[in-house]
Amino acid sequence: MCGHSGPPDGDNARRPLIVVLDPDEALREALRFSLETEGYRVSALSEVAALLACPDCRAAACFVIDEACQDPKLTALSAARRTPLVILSSHLDRLARTARHPRVSLVEKPLITDALSRQIAAELAAEG
Repeated sequence: MCGHSGPPDGDNARRPLIVVLDPDEALREALRFSLETEGYRVSALSEVAALLACPDCRAAACFVIDEACQDPKLTALSAARRTPLVILSSHLDRLARTARHPRVSLVEKPLITDALSRQIAAELAAEG
């Protein structure tokens, strides 16, 4: 099981899949709940290896990852598939220098506004 919030059948299959990658279980589950409330399917994982091993996750509409989970393989997957990669960071100034491909965006932690929701919506709208 890849941590999906539900099987991709019927109406559920038409909803974009957002993959959340964060080592903090409480934040991961809070993000899952919040994004599901907004109408997305969500797969919430704690490790890059689990994401890379999950065939459904590889076809995500957007990846949302904690800065601690940055990995060259994930960045390469995101770039190859042209999938938006939203990095959550409390160190935006330092991280901004490392965001290399055009589909990488940064959202500041703590998540006390709707910045993440707005960024995901903007990234998905740019694809459409």
